[in-house]
Amino acid sequence: MKNSLVLLIIVGLMMGCKEKQEPLPEKYPHLLITRISFSGIPDKDVTIDQPNRTIHVKMPAILTIANLLPIAELSPDAKISSQDRLADIGRAASWSYPNANNLTIPISSITNPNQSVIYQIKPSAKAPLEITQTKALSTFAIADSSDIDIEVKNAYGNDLPKLVNFTHRKTGIQHTLSNVFIHSYLDKIRVRAYSVPFVLGEYDITFQMENGTVMPVNQVLKTVQGKSGFSFNWSLSALAGETLTVWGNNLFEGSTAFRIRTLNGVIIPVSATYALDGRQVGIAVPAALGLGNYGIEILRDGLPVGKGSRLSIVKNKQQPYIIGLSTVQLPGELTAEPVSLFRNQKINVMFSVIAKFERYVFMLQDESTGKSVFHFPLTFPVEASPHVTIPPDVPAGRYKAFIREVDPETKEVIQQSEPFERTVVLQ
Repeated sequence: MKNSLVLLIIVGLMMGCKEKQEPLPEKYPHLLITRISFSGIPDKDVTIDQPNRTIHVKMPAILTIANLLPIAELSPDAKISSQDRLADIGRAASWSYPNANNLTIPISSITNPNQSVIYQIKPSAKAPLEITQTKALSTFAIADSSDIDIEVKNAYGNDLPKLVNFTHRKTGIQHTLSNVFIHSYLDKIRVRAYSVPFVLGEYDITFQMENGTVMPVNQVLKTVQGKSGFSFNWSLSALAGETLTVWGNNLFEGSTAFRIRTLNGVIIPVSATYALDGRQVGIAVPAALGLGNYGIEILRDGLPVGKGSRLSIVKNKQQPYIIGLSTVQLPGELTAEPVSLFRNQKINVMFSVIAKFERYVFMLQDESTGKSVFHFPLTFPVEASPHVTIPPDVPAGRYKAFIREVDPETKEVIQQSEPFERTVVLQ
């Protein structure tokens, strides 16, 4: 009797220690992720809600692992449908919100391809987002720098800031950005600030959360002057005597100036008015400039910066002007060096297009006599430069190139460009 009682006690203890059976999903309960783990995250912080097919992950305050590729154990009839999806999950950047809303693992049946389910990964933070930046922020070079990295804790599993505000300490001018995201595994909020119209000086930075909470960074952002240049240097055109508005970067008053250069190397200084953010200038074009092509240069602390741009002085805003021929001349380059072209070959023609395409023709004029004139139709492809093919019966020689605008009905010449500054040597 005594032995029987002991046996019953042992059986009861064994039944009490038996693992509790988890409920299974109603649909395809045979397709399961039975266990899953992620590098750098303790197993105790990963749980699977089988009925809802949700994997809950409590994220560490500081994430130090770059690759969070999951290691999963599946039920016998289950397989992972997309290994590429696993590779995407492994990227730490995929775990920051709102990207984390797309963390899913597709599972399908080995025996029946029509049966498939999806597990959703739900990261959560153990504490609110906290800014931990103690070191000075990296200096931001306007137009050269792009991102600002700010150290934080509990970046993963929390919503990111809704807005980032920059306030200039001296002027009080404020700029707001809404594009922020977690940078890799370094637990930094990265702010893409290239588009912010910064001026020189110091800025205070604050984050604004979705609930309205404002979080100061407590470190000053210092902006300095980056490289100076025009936004695009294909070519500019202007009337003599007008003020030419040009956009660019780091065109600040006091450090940048401008000058015009002729083909003969004559330098003509010009005055300018400047925008506060260094992104726009008004250049006073001398009234004495003759029609034709020039170079316009940027000076930084008295020294020229790069190639600058072409400048075509035109009779009126509708007058066409040639920018380049073939692929020998790069946009923005101004030179009197002759350009060799070949007959019966496609020649790219870069020029300003003001009117309809069919109104323009390419023209060659004998350089020595100025009398032999050849007109050639231009081809205007949808996604390429206009081009022309000079037939083989045109004599070889040296020519001046023009663009003419011709009335398509009357065939009368409406106007033509000034001659291209480079002599065309027709081979």
